[in-house]
Amino acid sequence: FVSFFALGQIKDYTTEKTTLSHTNAQVGDEVEVVFEVQIAKDWYIYSSEFKAEGPNRAEFIFTPHTSYQLIGSVQAINPKRKHDEVWEGEIAYFEKKAEFRQKIKILSPMLKIAGEYNFQSCSNVTGQCLPPETVKFAFDQTHVKITKGKK
Repeated sequence: FVSFFALGQIKDYTTEKTTLSHTNAQVGDEVEVVFEVQIAKDWYIYSSEFKAEGPNRAEFIFTPHTSYQLIGSVQAINPKRKHDEVWEGEIAYFEKKAEFRQKIKILSPMLKIAGEYNFQSCSNVTGQCLPPETVKFAFDQTHVKITKGKK
């Protein structure tokens, strides 16, 4: 009796970018941190705003700093919605491109925004879902740095 067990290489089905809505903002201004995720064909990611229990929602964590104040919570921009029988409720998700925005008020000229967000990628074809992916971001007046890893 011979058996074969193979592990496929986990591919990266997303590309992330983090920017500010305005680059020449002043102290007292409100700007948005914009999170964009390009999603490969036949894949999707779950949004951050829905009630069904089970799927890994997108989650955003900001490192507190005296140079800014969060205004409200992260907003998902135009996710698709559907009733999912597996999760027994409505879910929100993105295909092709996801966008999330967090409004902040700038409190100091030495602006420093950092944190991380994570989301889960799933295939429309096979139903496979990858472990949640964590993306770290850091912004200090003129630079956005992004590093990726598995949660």
